[in-house]
Amino acid sequence: MERIAVRIFLNVFGLLSVVVVLVSLVIYLTVDSLLTYAAIGLLVGMVCFLIYVAVSFERLSAYFTRQSTKYGLNMLITVTVLLVIIGLVEVISARHNKRFDLTAEGMLTLSPLTKKVLKALNEEVSIIVFYQRDQIFEFRDLLKQYREETDKISYQFFNLDQNPGRAKEYRVSSYGAMVVESRNKRRTYNYCTEENVTNGIISVTREKEEVVYFLKGHGESDCTNMDEREGYSRACSALETEGYKVRSLLLLRKEEVPEDASVLIVGGPREDLLPIELQAISDYIVKGGKVLFMIDPYPVPNLVNYLKKYDILVGDNIVVDKESKLFAGDIFTPVVPYYRKHPITQNFDAATVFPLVRSVELIDPPQHDKVVVKSLARTTPESWAETDRESIKKGEVYFQEWEDRKGPISVVAIAEVSGGAEVKDEEKVVEEEGKKEKEAPKGKIVVCGDSDFARNIYITILGNKDFFLNIVNWLAEAEELISVRHKKEESYPFSPLFLTENQKKAVFWFSVVIQPLLILSIGIFIYTRRKTRG
Repeated sequence: MERIAVRIFLNVFGLLSVVVVLVSLVIYLTVDSLLTYAAIGLLVGMVCFLIYVAVSFERLSAYFTRQSTKYGLNMLITVTVLLVIIGLVEVISARHNKRFDLTAEGMLTLSPLTKKVLKALNEEVSIIVFYQRDQIFEFRDLLKQYREETDKISYQFFNLDQNPGRAKEYRVSSYGAMVVESRNKRRTYNYCTEENVTNGIISVTREKEEVVYFLKGHGESDCTNMDEREGYSRACSALETEGYKVRSLLLLRKEEVPEDASVLIVGGPREDLLPIELQAISDYIVKGGKVLFMIDPYPVPNLVNYLKKYDILVGDNIVVDKESKLFAGDIFTPVVPYYRKHPITQNFDAATVFPLVRSVELIDPPQHDKVVVKSLARTTPESWAETDRESIKKGEVYFQEWEDRKGPISVVAIAEVSGGAEVKDEEKVVEEEGKKEKEAPKGKIVVCGDSDFARNIYITILGNKDFFLNIVNWLAEAEELISVRHKKEESYPFSPLFLTENQKKAVFWFSVVIQPLLILSIGIFIYTRRKTRG
């Protein structure tokens, strides 16, 4: 009886030593933070196994000489080799993994914008996430992708219920909340998403606060207006996501553009700007200021004449395109597919939609050597600039060669104004502010012949949002943020398909005419052949 008990004990002891060796080996190969404990476990397990072999040597020798044992041993070796191969494959794939994102918009991989931000990151950034139960797997998978892009990112996870003191220290009270820190800056977000993580990294690593001002007082839509057709709330929210502070500006009260303004946006004024306001904008540009003018086809002669000083001619017309328009849109909502090679449109292959857009051309020949003007976006050759307002009101427009201008039509122009000098009216002379050891920064201007493309109803269509944000980022000299962004799945309850008029015709002819005719022709051929043979 005593022998049986000793034998059982030895068998259990040997089995446990083998289990300890295998478990320690797996931990050693997969978990870098437990290498020391795994090595100790391996050593202890092997020593125990050797003791077991030494004590049970005679019994093991007799056991392994049996014929049945040899067959069983062969099977064990085969299974062991197979398990080792599977384990090695798992270890290699864990340490050298490659992700394949098969979603339509690449929602499971980092966006190009995030990758550009991480590539330019030069400072250590710490991310702290407070989770609840299974949330940690979602957050770990996301932040692991950040870590794979740069070693400047570190992250920690804390269970909110188990760490109330630390949550109070960071002023966090919701599950999934996140804190991003770098140097002495800290940003807190309600949930850990790629958008919030990237926004946090941008915010805490910027040298100074970037502020975008929306001009008001002339019928412009407010940046907080959530109305679908009139508001800019989605555009402002997108700017805040990229680390900008968004504020409104009433120039009549301030009489000058604030010094902290990174970009001034004049968004679709319905009333003309006063000379004192235009002078304030000129003073701002002279100092290296950046301005985005979005001018709808309203009569604003002061503003139109003002832009001529910068060799930009805003036309008194509306661009018409009967071919390159959205299937559900009218002929006054052209799809703009052609862009000049420029940092704003780098890797930008999406079309944009401009409802009721006027032409924005370059004055040729240029009148000022201190200004460099370029056309950024053009409509298709089938479009034209319609000048007959009565025809436009009736909706019956036709190209008239003697008064309309054939496309492609420029609808967006950019200008760079050399620093240290002010561009004045033609009857005045260009005055130099004085020679300085260091050249003054260049002023930048972007003029769009439409403001609707950035409104709530249109900003999520095609490439409008990326185009608007890229313009602002170029003006603010934040070119690391110029990129293509993920399209949000929650933007629509379905996957929208935007078709131009030509694409609509192609779909109609192929699906309604060509495909049925092809099937009918094949059927007639088969019927005729069988009839002939029969």
